[in-house]
Amino acid sequence: MDRIHIVRAQDWSLELLVEGDIPSLQKLMEHCGDYYEMVTGLPPGPSEAFSTFMAAPDGYDYNEKFLAGVFDANGHIIGVVDAIPDYPVASEWRLGLLLLDPDRRDQGWGAKVYQAFENWAVARGAHAVSLSVAEQNQRAIAFYRQQGFSDTGERRELKSFSHRTLFQIMKKQIENEASRPFGLTSWES
Repeated sequence: MDRIHIVRAQDWSLELLVEGDIPSLQKLMEHCGDYYEMVTGLPPGPSEAFSTFMAAPDGYDYNEKFLAGVFDANGHIIGVVDAIPDYPVASEWRLGLLLLDPDRRDQGWGAKVYQAFENWAVARGAHAVSLSVAEQNQRAIAFYRQQGFSDTGERRELKSFSHRTLFQIMKKQIENEASRPFGLTSWES
């Protein structure tokens, strides 16, 4: 099955993932073990990609979610974006994961990928994007603030047998951006 392209630029693309991408996604997640250990206290499990592919909140089908891979010019997956449209309310998209290969971090990839995702969501009626970010992930908190997110003051806790993580909920209102061009923008030259 062919993937649907969200953005196709000279040196990268954002494409909706298909089930055949699960092995490549698993390799990426294992390469991003630092993130999983920070959040859960454990490295990613052997079925992390499959779980990500299939996970959806109660009342949602996994086919309704946005799960896209970031691919380099050679077709290798270097990142992933996982989001649920119209969750927890209509016109709000919940960004569950934006994960990049450690070798691609701090090079502007996150901002390019996030903007492509936001453009896609806005073109489909999003007026807000929300997310949960681990409080110890200060780099991610700073990144999302740069993208226009604010802390809502809401907190959620994830407990496992050996680890406790507190998440802060951040949100970005997107208003009057319906005229924003979809697709390639000036930063993708």
